[in-house]
Amino acid sequence: MGKLARRRPGSVSVKELVEQAKSAKDAGNNESALEKLLQAAKRKVASPQVQIAIYELALLYAQLGRHEDSDQWLQQLGFAWKLNPVVLDSSCLLGNRSQGESNLVVAFDNALPLQLLAALQEAFKPDAAFWTEHGYPTPSFFSYNQPIEQDSNLITSAARCLERFAAESFGKILANDRVVSVEWWAHSRPSGSGSGHQLHFDLDEVDLKTLEETAIPKHPLVSCVLYLSCGSSCSTTMVTDQNLEPQSRAKRAWLCEPKVNRALLFNGSLLHGVIPNLASASESQEPRTTLMLGLWGRQPSCSPPPEAPGGGLGPGASQRRALIGHPPCKQLRA
Repeated sequence: MGKLARRRPGSVSVKELVEQAKSAKDAGNNESALEKLLQAAKRKVASPQVQIAIYELALLYAQLGRHEDSDQWLQQLGFAWKLNPVVLDSSCLLGNRSQGESNLVVAFDNALPLQLLAALQEAFKPDAAFWTEHGYPTPSFFSYNQPIEQDSNLITSAARCLERFAAESFGKILANDRVVSVEWWAHSRPSGSGSGHQLHFDLDEVDLKTLEETAIPKHPLVSCVLYLSCGSSCSTTMVTDQNLEPQSRAKRAWLCEPKVNRALLFNGSLLHGVIPNLASASESQEPRTTLMLGLWGRQPSCSPPPEAPGGGLGPGASQRRALIGHPPCKQLRA
């Protein structure tokens, strides 16, 4: 048996350094965050915590526009590709705007009537029962599904509003399919270090267990993101043109900046996620609260929700909004 490594009295662990760095970053003190992450990343020990420190260091360098420094650390983790630098450092937000593209991605401002918006904001406010009764944030993903034609409630009312936008902008997709149900879930994320969300597809995850190897996973006809609240530095949503076809690779991406009552709609087969932002101590610390709705042309597979640890539940006129379009990825330089 080997000897356990002794921790010197007064020394700070890698985990503590990373947490201190995140706190400094969220307070807008990026130089202090860099200093602590460098201390952690240079520790002469191979451990998951050191890898986390290297990852956070590379991300912060990229967000600050220091891409050569970022690439050097990413290569230590074995990465060969990263998101386009202008996406990671947000400089693309200063560039030209796009109107989106029919049957791929569009965004609308003033998406919901104000009375409906206010009711949803009340239902998903930071201290709402929804979050506590679900034990949010949960360790695994959960969502709900309900027929869109059932008795009207907040969710189906919002879904019907968004369905009208979908019919206007996704005619090719909806030409032979009718929306029959809405899958929905919600997120509330802080600004800063915890603000991103990995790239992913919206899928019928229950059906994946029995899916044939060559089959295309089932997905919504149209996916929607409705922004209910957002601080001034909240993170952008990125939608790529990569779909579920085996040979598909992303060549373009669109970024949508959060704004209250803005709705982002995109082809339900596309790869998407949230780009983490740099927080500023002088800006609003209001969380980024979003309601996601998947418009399905068939009823997806559903499973009984598990019991949460504490009981309760288990896991105006619209205006088309300009988006920012960019190539999504870039190969790291050796």
